[in-house]
Amino acid sequence: MARIMIVDDAQIARRIADYILRQANHEVLQARHGQEALDRLLDEPVDLVVSAIDMPVLDGIGLLQALRADHARSRLPVIMFTGRGDSAAQRRAASAGADAVLTKPVSSWQLTDAVARLLRGAATA
Repeated sequence: MARIMIVDDAQIARRIADYILRQANHEVLQARHGQEALDRLLDEPVDLVVSAIDMPVLDGIGLLQALRADHARSRLPVIMFTGRGDSAAQRRAASAGADAVLTKPVSSWQLTDAVARLLRGAATA
């Protein structure tokens, strides 16, 4: 069981991801945007972050850059979601340091597979 933070301004997207991850026996925290996630991460450490790319206040790329710049969280696994089918958003996320980039809507097996793979990788790193 891991502790995972879902960051998305769309409440329905957070609820769906929350449900999928809880069914896989993970503890889930939620944030509505990148700044809220950074604020919560100060007091609530997690094992993995799942974040949308496009959000108000601080978007997913900004969140990812802040995490990668923070020595204590620079190796935290991050999965990015994009609602766009274009590869430009995927390339931006990958170049910013995302460990995985998934296109919405994401199936439960895609999400749980990516989470399991990254958690295994983090455990061996």
